[in-house]
Amino acid sequence: MPSVSASASTPAGSCGDCVRGLVCNNCNLHGLGWYEALPPELRTFDLLNEYLADPPAKRLREELALSAG
Repeated sequence: MPSVSASASTPAGSCGDCVRGLVCNNCNLHGLGWYEALPPELRTFDLLNEYLADPPAKRLREELALSAG
């Protein structure tokens, strides 16, 4: 899953569903990318699993869409 920034607009070439959240680019690319590449039985860090399952930036985008609509 490619990462994109948490900006208000969706970057060109992105579906908008791959927004992870509000971490720095280095952590987003290297830390979370590394974690996602692990076999499922090794992904045991609940905080990261929750973060990846329900990214804060995606929730924020949904909230903004609801308030604007």
